[in-house]
Amino acid sequence: MASDIRSSIEKATASSYSNTERASSLSSSTTTNLHRSSAARANTGPLARVSVTNIERATGATKTFSVTYADSSGINLRSIGSRNILVTAGNKFRQFARLVSPAKFVAGSKNTRAIATYSITARDRAWSANENGRYSISLQGRQVKDTLGAFAAPRKLKDFLVDVPTVSFVSGAITAPGEYTLRVNYRDRNNISLPRIDSADLAVSGGPTPLNVQFVSAEQGRTGTLATYRISAPDSRFDPDDYGTYSISLRANQVSDIARNFVQPGLIRSFTVNEAALPPIGLLGSERTIESGAQNHLFTVTYQDNGSVDATTLGMDDVRVTGPNGYNQLAEYVGSQTGANGLTATYRISAPGGSSWGADETGAYQVSLVANQIADNNGNTNVAATLGSIQVNPQSLRFEAETFTSDGSYFVERSVTTASGGRVLRVRQQSTPGQASRLFTGPSGTYNIVVGYFDENDGVAKLSVKINNTLIDSWNFDQNLGSTTATSQTFVERQIASGISVSRNSTINLEGIFAGGEAARVDYIEFIRV
Repeated sequence: MASDIRSSIEKATASSYSNTERASSLSSSTTTNLHRSSAARANTGPLARVSVTNIERATGATKTFSVTYADSSGINLRSIGSRNILVTAGNKFRQFARLVSPAKFVAGSKNTRAIATYSITARDRAWSANENGRYSISLQGRQVKDTLGAFAAPRKLKDFLVDVPTVSFVSGAITAPGEYTLRVNYRDRNNISLPRIDSADLAVSGGPTPLNVQFVSAEQGRTGTLATYRISAPDSRFDPDDYGTYSISLRANQVSDIARNFVQPGLIRSFTVNEAALPPIGLLGSERTIESGAQNHLFTVTYQDNGSVDATTLGMDDVRVTGPNGYNQLAEYVGSQTGANGLTATYRISAPGGSSWGADETGAYQVSLVANQIADNNGNTNVAATLGSIQVNPQSLRFEAETFTSDGSYFVERSVTTASGGRVLRVRQQSTPGQASRLFTGPSGTYNIVVGYFDENDGVAKLSVKINNTLIDSWNFDQNLGSTTATSQTFVERQIASGISVSRNSTINLEGIFAGGEAARVDYIEFIRV
């Protein structure tokens, strides 16, 4: 009977205290969530809420966080200790959090809330990029209890991140007689600040010679920020006086994320400079212009090395040439010859489609050395490199009339044996003027312009030529050349402009008028540089 009365008094007191707490309308959402009526929480033990922040920069050995325990029956402070909380991570981290100091009741809570501060220690005595990962804070069972002896239920309370910005080595190689190219990846959840990446990021030590560091580029991608640096000898060439092993380190307080959390400094990579370590390099020869009408083009690449280049490694896969209109061709290896400046190899490329280089092929063609094709006598192979460009710049640019685009008023007439390419452009019918156009794909410059056409004697057709809607010439096909058909007898060339300035991608317009039996047949329009 006495125990029933005591139980009733305790429940009434707890219920009354819970109602008083609700009436106080505390502003803290934490207080609201932590307090529950004892009726709803009978025998569930204290509730726990953790307060923790992420680690976003390298720091000392310990990480502290706090846990607030709440129970309307009151918290048993003696149950709060260093076995309450377990912290784990996917990197095999597993550690019970140490209670930093005795837990204390929250002022004014009437012993229903208590705060405990815990700490964990990094495995290598510092929270650095080596500790990066997601960490889980879990309350253990049968640890923290209320004054009635009910234990808090075991559960995961919260995760926090260790996300210190990192730098990792991507690639490094000696890419020129006096250059080492380094690529590193900076990575952080908050994104790396691109403006903070510069030539002051790296320090190079060791070796007999101070080397220069130059920032080249940085590009953000899905897996981080790829940064490229060039480390070079003072005189642009590694000489025997420079031979040695060099260490590349990231300086402190240089590269950071957008929240100014700095990447941890330290060694990135070491590299050795000696005669055996230097790869062969390629130098493009002087044959950098392709003449109009040529079907093939020969050019040379001279390979140099501190030792000697192995001529047996030269072949058909050494050099790739790319250019306008999707041109992409591996140059054909022709032969090589050893000279005072190195081993000079000759290569051949052909015009698109096996025809000849003409107006539509005008432009710069990039010559690139394919990686790992050329070796020296030490077994070092070349790195990929752009050697330069070859310019297709014909003096005469002939655009066949059949390459013009028409709305249907002009059409291509085939099997005209005397025409260039066997085809001409002719107006479809008398009632509608023929309209056709195309872009000028040659280089900007000064030209004389010549039109090739057929002037038959069965009518008087008319042709007008415009460039960017400016009339260049307009004339009648009114010569009597003794034939009514398109033959060599009726073929005519007319110079319609002299010394005119034409810009690349200008629009050329043809407008022909069908008269009598003459259909204003046009063979080509030619631009001759002056």
